[in-house]
Amino acid sequence: MKIKVTLLHRDHGEAITELDVRFGADDIVSRYEDIVTQARKNVASRHVDYESFGNDSAYADRLDVVGDEFSIEDIEVISEAPRLRYHIYGHYSSDDGGTWSDHV
Repeated sequence: MKIKVTLLHRDHGEAITELDVRFGADDIVSRYEDIVTQARKNVASRHVDYESFGNDSAYADRLDVVGDEFSIEDIEVISEAPRLRYHIYGHYSSDDGGTWSDHV
């Protein structure tokens, strides 16, 4: 499953990254911290030059620092299934209601 994460930074503005995850949509809430951590590292890697670090550990530490500067704006599941529009009709049972229709 793919997840699209939109992040916001005070200087760099909005950044979008996509994550490939191996869990279902029902697990997004329980895996929120993992999603946020990975999204922040992905976006931070655009702003941290790997070549300027002597080792992977220092680079990873800097990714964490820069990543923490991004706040999460939106998390969206990217579905391969086509989106469908349904027209729903419902009736109120009270005297002040009436017939209504709505799109879902």
